[in-house]
Amino acid sequence: MIEILRQFEADKPVMISPAGTPIISPQVLADSEVDVLALWLDNFGKLGASTSEIGDANNDGHTNGADFLASGRRIGAQFLTAILVATSIATACFAGEGADLPSETTPGYASSMTLVPPVKVSSKVEVEIRVAVRNHTTKDARFELVLSTRAADGRERPLFGSPVEVAKLGQQVISHRLPTNDLIGNNTIRYQITGPDRFKDTGSWPLQVVDCQSRAVPTVQIGWIDPGAMVPNAYPQRRPPTEQDLRDAIDAYLAVGITGLIITYPESIYSGRGLYYPSQVFRNDGAPVAFDVVGTILNQASKNGQHVFVGLGRGPDLLLTWTGFDDAGRNRAALAHSMKTATELWALYGEEPSFYGWYLTHETNDIARASKAYYNPITEFLRTFEADKPVLISPAGTPILSPAALAESKVDIFAYQDAVGSGYVPYENTFKPERRIDMLPEVFARYARRHRDSGKHLWANLEIWQMDGPEYGKSYPPEFQRVQLQLEIEQQHVDVITAYTLSGFMEPPTSGVELGGPKAVHLYEAYQDYYRDRAKEMGWVSKSLP
Repeated sequence: MIEILRQFEADKPVMISPAGTPIISPQVLADSEVDVLALWLDNFGKLGASTSEIGDANNDGHTNGADFLASGRRIGAQFLTAILVATSIATACFAGEGADLPSETTPGYASSMTLVPPVKVSSKVEVEIRVAVRNHTTKDARFELVLSTRAADGRERPLFGSPVEVAKLGQQVISHRLPTNDLIGNNTIRYQITGPDRFKDTGSWPLQVVDCQSRAVPTVQIGWIDPGAMVPNAYPQRRPPTEQDLRDAIDAYLAVGITGLIITYPESIYSGRGLYYPSQVFRNDGAPVAFDVVGTILNQASKNGQHVFVGLGRGPDLLLTWTGFDDAGRNRAALAHSMKTATELWALYGEEPSFYGWYLTHETNDIARASKAYYNPITEFLRTFEADKPVLISPAGTPILSPAALAESKVDIFAYQDAVGSGYVPYENTFKPERRIDMLPEVFARYARRHRDSGKHLWANLEIWQMDGPEYGKSYPPEFQRVQLQLEIEQQHVDVITAYTLSGFMEPPTSGVELGGPKAVHLYEAYQDYYRDRAKEMGWVSKSLP
């Protein structure tokens, strides 16, 4: 692990905090790659003990203060202060001045659960229940997992039970696939995990299943948000958007059934714009937006009960997964950048209830080569946070897709770009959307065949933008009639429909910014009418609503 951390900036020290009676010897210290040992001193009662007293207090003959000094490792009150702050104990610690030290409060075990998809599903879709069990102790541990479902009428039904073995300082994910054909209505998925030291944890997740003719629920349920749309004058607008404007837009998306969001780029380093969150890791001279865009999206989504995939961006290497497969240096640099970004995003926002999963922003056609070079290594790294959180990619318009490529991929969700915006046909942007739409039935049927029994989730990335050419650029919102054709085709083949991109292309009429101009407002209003009609048909809302 330390070798991975050294890939960021090798001069950054690594600290550990051993348990109350660590077995420490000069040889152990000499062999360790750790730079800082922050010792819990609750067995002495006071922080004022000198380093020699610390060694003697262990009373086990392993080491004394001189051993620490000789080894080159450091111990100091400043590191103990950091530990106290992390445990919310407001105590000032200075050499020679003591304070009572609390016992360790971090639990030895933890668990969490995620459902994929996180939105309502049709009765033709199989959902995945993912439970992660984390063992923070230095001993292997065995747990017992029980899954059940509770229907709207209160009936409880057992689903699955299994022992779970988790290695010391490890994490294990248990995945269970659940057909939904007999679960129409509102359900609650529940789990219980029990383990050593009387550990017990429980959790639940709502599951709404609807009976419809298509495979996917026939509406957009997850929308992409590009933080760059908040940059003043990035799109047509009456005035620069504010934090409140973004919050209001997220509320407006929820009003038309969009209960999931995907943040595309937390940064636009490759374009020179900078970052869309307050980074302490990357330089952000002249931040492009005056507020924390990433944090605002997650916070408002938490208030609304929405789920958010957090994108990692592309750093300075825009074309990594197109031209960098075989360049070891480029891949190392990209992985290090993504690890830094993910670590900071998790530290800043990991406690937000809306933080649902990760989006790998780099796109590709060659899924197998991109997986080996970048997707798989970064996915494994992301699993070290909470391993039940799914990872999503969005392959480009002509993906090289094989059973082997899917089987070897560690990514969970494939949201294929429908590539309608530029009228894409294989390896050519025609700027005639109808040409790509003509291909969609065969294209998505092929995706569905490839995904059958693959264990990978198949979603659609429906493009709600258009270009006129001859160059790639200057996108604008299309007429809804075109979008409806895409919806009608793609809903037959995928589990979930997402829409790229909301900001600047689907603007609520209540907005004072009118981001994207009148065409964006018109698209929102037309889609709102469509959504209300579908919602009445499906019984989601009263048929008496206007």
